[in-house]
Amino acid sequence: MRHCSRHRLFCIIMKPFIKKLFQSILVFINQSKKSLDLFRRNLKKSFLLMKPVERIGAIVLIGAALILFFIRMYFYYIDHTKLVPAVGGQMIDAIYGDVKYINPILVQSDAEKSVSKLVFSGLVKFDGDNVIPDLAEKWDISPDGKKYTFYLRKNATFHDDEPVTARDIAFTIDSIKAPELKSPLLPSWADVTATVVDDYTITFDLPKSYGPFIYNCSFGVLPSHLPSDEFSKKFIGSGPYKYVKANKKGSQIQSVELKRFANFYLTPSIIDKIKLAFYSDQDQAKKAFDNKKADLLSGIDTKTAKNLSFRTSKRLELILNITDTQLKDKDFRQKLLTGQKFADKVTLRLVSPDTQYQRDQAEALKRKYADQNIELTLDFYNSLKMQDILAARNYQLLLYGFDFGYDRDPYIYWHTTQINKLNFSGWSDKKTDILLEDARLITDLTARNQKYDEFFAIINNEYLYQDFEPVQYNFSINDKIKNVSAITGNESNSRYNDVADWFINEKRVGKGK
Repeated sequence: MRHCSRHRLFCIIMKPFIKKLFQSILVFINQSKKSLDLFRRNLKKSFLLMKPVERIGAIVLIGAALILFFIRMYFYYIDHTKLVPAVGGQMIDAIYGDVKYINPILVQSDAEKSVSKLVFSGLVKFDGDNVIPDLAEKWDISPDGKKYTFYLRKNATFHDDEPVTARDIAFTIDSIKAPELKSPLLPSWADVTATVVDDYTITFDLPKSYGPFIYNCSFGVLPSHLPSDEFSKKFIGSGPYKYVKANKKGSQIQSVELKRFANFYLTPSIIDKIKLAFYSDQDQAKKAFDNKKADLLSGIDTKTAKNLSFRTSKRLELILNITDTQLKDKDFRQKLLTGQKFADKVTLRLVSPDTQYQRDQAEALKRKYADQNIELTLDFYNSLKMQDILAARNYQLLLYGFDFGYDRDPYIYWHTTQINKLNFSGWSDKKTDILLEDARLITDLTARNQKYDEFFAIINNEYLYQDFEPVQYNFSINDKIKNVSAITGNESNSRYNDVADWFINEKRVGKGK
């Protein structure tokens, strides 16, 4: 009661003062309005009393003053702010190639790997020739090289905000090993045992030391919490971009749309949307790029924009089948590969997959061999027929592309155990077999490369093959996409290594920010 009495007393005392304050404010507003109206009337009266020439002069002076004011304000704004990348924009990449799979453990083509690179992430990734952390922030290798322990980042999540854990890594390995999926990664993981230590630690046990094993650990990780049918609709990954949808014509995927993942565990990308458009026809892809319907052109050479083509780990080689009667003779092989002319005419048959690049190289070889008194027959086959030719070793010379990846381990192409697989020359030698086996046991890259050098020195002296220049991956980009630097890497999708730094939009902020 005492509190209420004090409140009423305060209101009775203050009421006259508050009333006078409001009255004063109203008087001030009215006087201001009157002064403003009076100023307007006087200005208008003065303007009307002016001569026409004076009016024009006054308008010009006022206009000039306003222009100078705004110019000064503009330069003040420019001097005290800076341009920085702004989140937003969409880029379209016109890619030469077809896409059948988006699942990262099934992808094989360059076009498929482009999608996988942006949507999924692995334990490690590559910066040029260096292996650097990705989902794993670090790893240990046992002294015998047979156990790898990976420690995962604790801030990495999938696109549905579920955390990436060791269980997801183990689940991905199990999926690779599932025979019904026929994953191309299976040969690298068939004998590897994955063990979940805790939520953020996983170990891989190898039956024997394999030095280049770390290069196998860039596979895209699958979410274990999603049923397979749900995953095949959403393609939830943990990469810098989220899958939005695939646009199809019949069963053919024509494009894939992606959106920036703002919660990416590394630096989030700046460009908001990416559309990957796939073309089976080179001319159509070029046309889309030249007509500004695409901002990037991947897999095709063009002279109309900034060219950032780069060398890959793919290499074309001419392989001599030494099970052939003529090619068994080392002296014959030496004359053939060193450009010596044969006294008597020689006929040889060359087999190659039917691609324009390999046709061009084969025709160049035919012209070169003609000068050596060699008549070269060229046979080109599609990929399906080519597999039959390779299996039967039905060739004398083979012009074929090989991908050595980030480690130049030649074991699968030259070891005796691979004669019925990818050892297309038929080379078998105990000394080189031991070199290749020993190299695989070495985890130190420098020491491993020394073994490789010894191996190549031997087979180079046997004249078993001819190397061509590494295959270039053609990549062009227009000026809309900013901050794209020279590409370093061995794979076609290496062009996206620094995609987080690319931007389209810009904004101004204070220089102190």
